[in-house]
Amino acid sequence: MIGVEKKKKLMNFDDEGAKQLSDVTLCIGDEKFHVLKKSIKEANMKEVPLEDVIPKDFQCFLEVINLEPTSSDDCVENVLQLADMYEAKNDTRQCEEFLIHQSNHSDKKLLQIVGRFKLHNLEERVFHGLRTETDIRAATDLDLKNPEILRRLLDLALKYQY
Repeated sequence: MIGVEKKKKLMNFDDEGAKQLSDVTLCIGDEKFHVLKKSIKEANMKEVPLEDVIPKDFQCFLEVINLEPTSSDDCVENVLQLADMYEAKNDTRQCEEFLIHQSNHSDKKLLQIVGRFKLHNLEERVFHGLRTETDIRAATDLDLKNPEILRRLLDLALKYQY
């Protein structure tokens, strides 16, 4: 696309410097990510192929692990998915903090994310901000599969009804 530039990597996991500092290589298609064994479970292998992972999403995931300020509305759900897949609780916590304090997503979108990844602090922040019937209506997604969130929205709607 014209006018859309590729996101600049905050850290290189594929260059010679990363290779020298690493002791295992994660392979996603043609791309290689040189990391330390302590960050993966398959520590006895020299190269570990990863299936069903998109390299640019994994790049963001590794940057978040390394405390780089890479979170954005564009990649946060993919990083949360990888954090869930690889049980990276610190990544989940960092993504939740981003969503609470910096995200431009609508309350409806945030509640969808809460439903998928069970982010309690984000859920509380969203519900705390729902103050009017219009707010509740805008945040409601009838396709949401989380009955607890739907119940809370209904309770809030009933509260403002009277």
